[in-house]
Amino acid sequence: MVDVRATNQKLRDRAVRILLETCPTLAGSRGAAGHLLDRADGRVKLAIVMARRDLDPAAAAAWLDQHGGRLRSALGPPDR
Repeated sequence: MVDVRATNQKLRDRAVRILLETCPTLAGSRGAAGHLLDRADGRVKLAIVMARRDLDPAAAAAWLDQHGGRLRSALGPPDR
C-alpha cells in the first residue's frame, strides 16, 4: 500500500497509519504524519523516504528515482 496516493479522507487516514507504522521518527504523532504527507503531496512512499532519510521532497524523489522507485532499496544502507 505504499504506492497509495492520499486523494480522499479514507486514503489519507490509511496513509497516516502507514506512516505511523513505518516511521519511528514521527513518535506516534498523527499531526506530524499528516504534515509529512502534505509535504509529500499525498505520496506515501515519498513521505516514508523523507522521514527515514531526513530529506526534503525533491531530494527524496531523486533518491527514489536512483533506486528505481523501490522503497526497500531506497531505505537500504547509504552506500548502496
